[in-house]
Amino acid sequence: MSMSAAPHTSIAAGLEDWSATVRSHFLELEVDADERFGPGRLTVSDGAHACAGMITASRHTVRRQRRHIASSPSGKAKIAVPLAGSCTLRRGDTAMSVPAGHAVLYDPDHPYDLTLPEDSRVLVLMAPKSTIGLPHGRVAGLAPSARSLVRSLAAGLSSVPTGPGDPAPDVTLPGVTAAVLASSAKGTDPRTALCGRVVDYIEQHLTRPDLTPDRIAAAHYVSRRTLYNAVARYDLSVSHWIRARRLQRCREDLVDRRYAHRSVRAVGAAWGFPDPAHFSHVFKAAYGISPVQWRRSAGP
Repeated sequence: MSMSAAPHTSIAAGLEDWSATVRSHFLELEVDADERFGPGRLTVSDGAHACAGMITASRHTVRRQRRHIASSPSGKAKIAVPLAGSCTLRRGDTAMSVPAGHAVLYDPDHPYDLTLPEDSRVLVLMAPKSTIGLPHGRVAGLAPSARSLVRSLAAGLSSVPTGPGDPAPDVTLPGVTAAVLASSAKGTDPRTALCGRVVDYIEQHLTRPDLTPDRIAAAHYVSRRTLYNAVARYDLSVSHWIRARRLQRCREDLVDRRYAHRSVRAVGAAWGFPDPAHFSHVFKAAYGISPVQWRRSAGP
């Protein structure tokens, strides 16, 4: 699995700066808002094939018209996932309301308007059309595993500081994209549906020491080759995904006050890292800081 680049945050004070910020990451487009538009914050994580952007801003509309498409065709698909409030997608004469906890797929190579409400928080994913195979313009609720992964990714992006620094790379982006797409599949694409079931299975069995590709394949009555082919289109490696999710759960638990009584060693062991030295090594390799230092950074 290719690791995502370190996320980076931009804050725009006014509409002109916000328009330039959004265009620099999400294709050529225009942004409309009234004079009350306040500061907008965009945190972006770029993967090998997918991109995620966490948008926090006041009410505005992102519009992509034919002239934008002609100057910057994308070959990508977009997925909007509102985390607070709802957003509205308009394509031609059709308007779709997307409430929090749902997702909508849309094709940026066709004209659209996306309106974000006041004080909105929206996660936007962008991935190659070849990895999706789903109809666009469908609003779908997210499965529990997808909601959990979206919350985890959004929390990580929301905590990325502005300015210079070296924030930890986000390794969940490919799996989040796959899980969100699978929630929208509704049986239309077998490989997407299988990948979604695999991501869900991994989420439910992260604490099991025998969670291996062979076990996952057997649980889904497919060969290991079929399993690998299903997840490869999302730039996922099963083994790397398992380790990345275990490390992320450790990272979350280490700064969760509910688990303050647990030792660092116990947290690692609970998520499949029984050897403290190995746990410290892989944690630091992933996040640039030891698990002990990470826990201390959260304060008393």
